[in-house]
Amino acid sequence: MEKLKAGVIGCGFVAKAKHIPAFKKMKKIVDLRAVCDLNESLAKETVKKFHITNAYTSTSAMFSEET
Repeated sequence: MEKLKAGVIGCGFVAKAKHIPAFKKMKKIVDLRAVCDLNESLAKETVKKFHITNAYTSTSAMFSEET
């Protein structure tokens, strides 16, 4: 079975405390590929902390590049 590709929009407290760790726990079925936040430094910090491939500041760019 092919893994579900996922991205998280917003890199604030809830994403870091709940959403991203939940996706990481489901690594057998979910490939967390990217995060997106208007705050570029926060997005980059998040990908570094959670070992995620890509950071974006535009949802349009994330959707077009990660499909």
